[in-house]
Amino acid sequence: MRRIILAFVAVLAVGGPAFADTKRDWESALVAHLKAKVDYPKMAQLFSWVGITSVTFVIDRKGDVHGVRIAKPSGSRLLDGHTIRIVYGAQPFPAAPPQVKGEQFSFTVPIHYSMTAPP
Repeated sequence: MRRIILAFVAVLAVGGPAFADTKRDWESALVAHLKAKVDYPKMAQLFSWVGITSVTFVIDRKGDVHGVRIAKPSGSRLLDGHTIRIVYGAQPFPAAPPQVKGEQFSFTVPIHYSMTAPP
């Protein structure tokens, strides 16, 4: 069974509980949005290439992508390149809620490419 696991790494800013909930909900929506776009490249499946690609991307308040880089490569240029294309193809991401301050936001998301379900 093929499995792709998506995890999310982010740091919450200090604020009240309502702010933390709003930011956490928005971040969860971003992860769900990206996860819906993730697929396993056919060539990687054919050769049973697996790995974890950690990708860092920057979005603006509207959810448009302004930069993508591989934070930690998987060991497969195909998987890493595919991950970058997924992030660009997923835009626009959900817009930032008014309570979240800032004009651009950086996120790091590890994407696991595996041919079997994790233990």
